[in-house]
Amino acid sequence: VELVLSKQRPDSSIHLLYNGGKGEVFVQNIMMKVTLGNGTVIQQYMNNGNRKPHRGDELVVEGTRGPDFVQVYLTSAGTTYKVMEESLVLSYL
Repeated sequence: VELVLSKQRPDSSIHLLYNGGKGEVFVQNIMMKVTLGNGTVIQQYMNNGNRKPHRGDELVVEGTRGPDFVQVYLTSAGTTYKVMEESLVLSYL
C-alpha cells in the first residue's frame, strides 16, 4: 500500500495520506505515532472503529517548528507492522 508522509508549511502540520494499493483489501487499521520536538507523544488512528481505511483518508497532527519523529504502523490480516519511521524537519531554503 502507498502512504505519503509530509510536514507542511507554514504551520508545521504533519500529514499522513493513504493512497491504497496492492493488498489494501487486507488493511484493517493505520496508526501514526508522533513524538514532537517538545517530547509530547500523539497517536492517531485511521480506523475510527466503524470502518477500515479508505483511499484518500488522511491523518493530520499539529507539529513543531523543530524536528518531529514519526512512526507509522499498519495492521493487515490481524498482524501489525511498522511501515515507516522518519524524523521530519521543515527546510527553510
